[in-house]
Amino acid sequence: MNEPLNSGRERKLRPGERVSLGGRVGVLRYLYGPDAAVVRFDQDASTKVVPLRRLVAEDVSSPAAAPGRRC
Repeated sequence: MNEPLNSGRERKLRPGERVSLGGRVGVLRYLYGPDAAVVRFDQDASTKVVPLRRLVAEDVSSPAAAPGRRC
């Protein structure tokens, strides 16, 4: 299941990890300061800087998180 990252007990995200933001799934490229991250969302050619507190780690065991899955 998805893990919200806004509690004090969350695990740390790592570069290369699948994440989502508002229903959009992508890959965390790197952390950008203490409160932001650079993410490349699926189907986007470029990266975006997003608030770290809004990212949710994707469950890699879920079929919805499988790379190459199309909606």
